[in-house]
Amino acid sequence: MKSMFGCIRVMIVVAVAIFTSIGTAAATDYAFAPEKKKPKLSFEWGVGVSGSSTTIRDISTTAVNINPKLALGAHLDMALCVGRNFAFETEINYEGASLKAELANSKGKSTIRTRTIDIPLMMSLRMLGSRIRLSAGPLFTVKCDTEYPEGDKTAFFGPIYPTCNLAAGVGVGLSRHFIIEARYIYGLGECVNQYRGVEFTTQTSRLSVGMTLFF
Repeated sequence: MKSMFGCIRVMIVVAVAIFTSIGTAAATDYAFAPEKKKPKLSFEWGVGVSGSSTTIRDISTTAVNINPKLALGAHLDMALCVGRNFAFETEINYEGASLKAELANSKGKSTIRTRTIDIPLMMSLRMLGSRIRLSAGPLFTVKCDTEYPEGDKTAFFGPIYPTCNLAAGVGVGLSRHFIIEARYIYGLGECVNQYRGVEFTTQTSRLSVGMTLFF
């Protein structure tokens, strides 16, 4: 739990630094640049980076301790805009992270490497000329590889995120092409895991902060 709050504090500090460093330029951009009239249907895309913190909401055993670390990723974002206030958004998000796991009666820890691909399908409401963006919808984890070393071999931990999740986010436009967004992801269902002969289930959720440059 302390690790989760520490990760959140790091992401908040990063977000504040970004706001303070380019806030003046962003305000000038919005205040003085003429706003183009959008067609009824338009397409936008962008690329970005993100960081996320994972919370283990529930674990079915006390024999294993798991400590998630901060995940870092990159994404390709695409949106079909309907007028100025609505959009259908999706993205391909790749994340890499690690977990620390140990048996409750042992002092030895293992590093579990995770590689994840997420595809959200979001409805977005845009207000104040797209300065504020509210989004919600399902998120599908189509790939979640987790493994750890066990002697000379590689053992598989099992997925830490279920296939089906619910996501909700709020984004703030720092300029016409630069967006920062916080997103909460709630995993639906349990994941079956195993660590050094102990089989158990976990339920997880995530909090992420991402930055996207739109073209």
